[in-house]
Amino acid sequence: MNKRNLFFVFTPFQLFVAQQIIRQEKLENNVLIQSVIDKNVHFLDVYDMMFIPKLWDKRLEFKDFAKWNGDRVRTFVDVKYTYCNYRKIKRILKENNISNIYLGEILNQACRFTSVVFHHQGFKIVFFEEGTSHYVDRPYTPNKTLKHKIKVWLLDVIYFLPFYGVRFAEWNSSPNRSYDTLPIDKRFSIIPYHHKPFDVRLYIEPMFTDKLKNYVLSSIKQEEGEHRVMLMTDPLRELMPKDYLSLYFDTIKECVDSIAPEQFLYIKFHPREIQSSRERIMEIAEKSGVKYKVLSEEVNICVEYYLQMFHFEKIYFFNAATYFYNDYAFPQIEFVKLMPIVYKKCKEAGVKKLTYMENMLKMIEPEMIK
Repeated sequence: MNKRNLFFVFTPFQLFVAQQIIRQEKLENNVLIQSVIDKNVHFLDVYDMMFIPKLWDKRLEFKDFAKWNGDRVRTFVDVKYTYCNYRKIKRILKENNISNIYLGEILNQACRFTSVVFHHQGFKIVFFEEGTSHYVDRPYTPNKTLKHKIKVWLLDVIYFLPFYGVRFAEWNSSPNRSYDTLPIDKRFSIIPYHHKPFDVRLYIEPMFTDKLKNYVLSSIKQEEGEHRVMLMTDPLRELMPKDYLSLYFDTIKECVDSIAPEQFLYIKFHPREIQSSRERIMEIAEKSGVKYKVLSEEVNICVEYYLQMFHFEKIYFFNAATYFYNDYAFPQIEFVKLMPIVYKKCKEAGVKKLTYMENMLKMIEPEMIK
């Protein structure tokens, strides 16, 4: 049996990139393991729409792969959960004659653990694109205390080395640690940012199933006109104090109010935007009198598919990897940054702990936080 490539995918964008890699590299003998993050079971419907059968030999599911190694190692239940998942992955690798493992989130602890454990066992490890996390390290300060060193040593000796044959305690206790010391045999990137010997540039081309193409085409009607603009939301409620969340909606209102009468607004909600926030944003659009509709209301597919098929005059966004793919994954479009506006409002209102916004602004508007 020929050696196979195994792709672990737990977001629609990861499947988008995985299929691009297979096309570009002309890979054969590919196995897909699909999963979802947390409660995003709607991802499974998106996968069905995106899945291109001719690229894959086999398609499997793995519940909650993004957390297969557990969030912590404190009890016997934690140990058992992780080890059972480890045995399951080993069985999949053996039964499918896998030689190369493709992982799509370099900052995800389960992916890091997978790379360390299975590279040690002789598998080739390939990382690929997963939004801005692929290019930016989280803030990290090494813990050099004696207590920490003893804790790491004990966890390796008692747990990681006996069960998995590797040292991973430092990674386990420091999730923001740089990925520089991870075992990486190859890394695919859409943006030509990384330039190490194992880096490979990924060139994006339109790839649609008939089902996906028909869905995208049916989402935007000819009678809605050619003056299209898009608003991409962001779940800032997860990071902003509840009392100041109105600043997010105020920024959206200013954006919507600036849209010209001849323009048609398409709202693309972030997958984690909760229903109450969606309703608030649609209410803003209703009251403004702007012509609008929500894209991907039934199935939240990657926005890149829309941008490959339709031209938009402007895209308003807070934080979206899509901004960085401009002219790489789709034809060039004008992007309007909303994160600087809401950040300024937060600063003026005295909001504390704006690290998330500041990390994003370092990439899209660095002069604001010098």
